[in-house]
Amino acid sequence: MDGAGLYACPFDLKGGKKFFDTNCFGLYSWVVGINLSSNLGKYALPELTKYCSPEEAVRLRKSFENNWKGLSVLDSDLYVPMFGYDSIDDYYSHGTVAGHLHKIKVPTFCLSANDD
Repeated sequence: MDGAGLYACPFDLKGGKKFFDTNCFGLYSWVVGINLSSNLGKYALPELTKYCSPEEAVRLRKSFENNWKGLSVLDSDLYVPMFGYDSIDDYYSHGTVAGHLHKIKVPTFCLSANDD
């Protein structure tokens, strides 16, 4: 590979979560999380069920349908188990670019907003 480009990459998931949870009283985190849960349940879950156990499919469906907390539910109920992390902190530590940029071995262009 000669180079890479990253668009809206998660530079700091822990800091970003704090921003979403506190900005506008957490409204952004809540609205985005509720809508994303609805869309995942409606459009992605039928495909996901092909790759997981029936029990896991039921757990995910219930999590999407009962998500009244926002993005944090998706982090804990979907992303952590899906990608095999031990905890939300483990996911945030490994899923962020912050502190890991020096490990990229090819020229890389990152484009992101100041508040991503």
